[in-house]
Amino acid sequence: MSRSNLWFKFFLAAAFLFCGTASLFAQQTINCSSDDGHRHYCQVDTHHADVRLVKQRSDARCQEGYSWGHDRHGIWVDRGCRADFVTGR
Repeated sequence: MSRSNLWFKFFLAAAFLFCGTASLFAQQTINCSSDDGHRHYCQVDTHHADVRLVKQRSDARCQEGYSWGHDRHGIWVDRGCRADFVTGR
């Protein structure tokens, strides 16, 4: 096997690993709203992901555990909370 062929295979393997690792850390931004003051779910995979509120869009208080949270069904909002959330590792 030539040296250039070996470097090419090494480069391909490194690129594959980098792209695969990058997808593991991919983040998703989702807007979730309780416009009517009742609980609403926004479907997003939260199984192995952290969820953070990044921008509140309502005058109503958005407090984790009170007016927003997440579970196996996704992100939920309640009591008029409207916000942008980020999920990811």
